[in-house]
Amino acid sequence: MGTSVHLFVRESKTADGTLGTAPYLYAGPMTYMSHTGERPMLILWQLNHALPADVFHAARVA
Repeated sequence: MGTSVHLFVRESKTADGTLGTAPYLYAGPMTYMSHTGERPMLILWQLNHALPADVFHAARVA
């Protein structure tokens, strides 16, 4: 039985007006690919499904 890792993302963690922070978007399950280093450790994951284009663009700009 494997462990499932799921990714949740949001565009910004700062409050936008009176509604509070942006909600999280569920990006789906991920598969472990590899890791390197110790402090800090870099972990490489592969999403099982492609991100929507607008979310991908926002993540790429950041």
